[in-house]
Amino acid sequence: MGREKNVASKKLSEPGRACSGWNNLFVLRLTPERLLVVLAVLIFIAEACAMLMLDLLPQLPNGWEALLDSTILLAVLSPVYFFLIRPIMMERKRSEEEIRRLSRQLIRAEETTRKSLARDLHDEFGQGLTALQLGIETLRNSLPADQEKLTALCARLSGMTAQLGAHVRSITAELRPSMLDSLGLVPTLRWSARQFRERLPGIRVDVRIMDEPERLPPEIEIALYRVCQESLNNVVKHAMARQVRITLIRTRSLLTLAVEDDGNGFDAEHWREAAADHHRYGILGMRERIAELGGSFSIVSSPGEGTTVRAQIPLATKEKA
Repeated sequence: MGREKNVASKKLSEPGRACSGWNNLFVLRLTPERLLVVLAVLIFIAEACAMLMLDLLPQLPNGWEALLDSTILLAVLSPVYFFLIRPIMMERKRSEEEIRRLSRQLIRAEETTRKSLARDLHDEFGQGLTALQLGIETLRNSLPADQEKLTALCARLSGMTAQLGAHVRSITAELRPSMLDSLGLVPTLRWSARQFRERLPGIRVDVRIMDEPERLPPEIEIALYRVCQESLNNVVKHAMARQVRITLIRTRSLLTLAVEDDGNGFDAEHWREAAADHHRYGILGMRERIAELGGSFSIVSSPGEGTTVRAQIPLATKEKA
C-alpha cells in the first residue's frame, strides 16, 4: 500500500517537474532580442486593451485618460516582469555565478596539478638524471686511456643528460617556481625577467618595484605571478615587442602589477570576444584569478601602440581576512 502511494505521488509530481523543465528551457532560450520582441507584442496588446476600454467608457476629464492608460499598462506589464523578466534575470545571474564558481574551481585544480607535477618532476626525474650523469662520469673516468671512442661516447651522453636535466628544470620552473613559495613574489618576478632575457636577448625586460612589499598571502603571490607569466608568454607569441616593463607598486591598501610592452598591440575594445578564441584564452584565466581575490583586471591596448596588462588587488580586505 505504501509503495503504491509513493508511485502515485511520484506520478502526480511529474507534471510539475515537466512544467518546471519547460519553464527553465523557455527562460534559457529567450535571448535579449527575443525578449524585446515579446515585450513589444505585450505592450501593443496592453495599449490596444487600454484604447478599447477608453472607447467603452464615457468622456473623461483632461488628464484622466492618460492616467487610466498608464494604469492599464502597469496592470498588464507588472505580471510580465514578475513572471517573465524577473525569472530570466535570476536564471542568468545563477548561471553566471555557477560559471564563475566552476572557473575558480578549475583554476585551483590547475594550480594544484601544476604544483604536484613540478614536485614529481623535480624529485623523480631531476634526481634520476643527476644520478645518471654521475654514473656516466664515473664510467668515463674509469675507462683506460686507450679507449678514446668510449670516452668520447660517455662525454656526449653526459652532455645530453645535462641538457635534459636543464630542460626538466625549465619545465619545473614554468609549472611552479619553487622560489615563489620560499622567497616570495618579488624575487620570483626578477628571476622570471632574467630568464626571459636569457631566452630572448633581443627583448629588453625591466623590473620596477616601488615600495617593495613583504611576504604576501600565497594566493595573491601566485595570482600576480601567473598574470606576469601569461603576459610575457603573450609578448613572445603575439606582441613582437622590443621592450617590456614589469612594475609592482604597493600602497597601504592596494597592490598593482602592470606589464607593459611596445609591441603590435590589439583591439582591446573587443578583447572579451577575442578571449573566446584559444589564442586569448589566457586572458580569461588572468581575469578570473584576480576577480577571485576581489581585485580588478584591465587591458589597455590598440593596434601598433603596445599593450598594458594591469592587475590590482585590495590588500586591506585580504589582511583583515
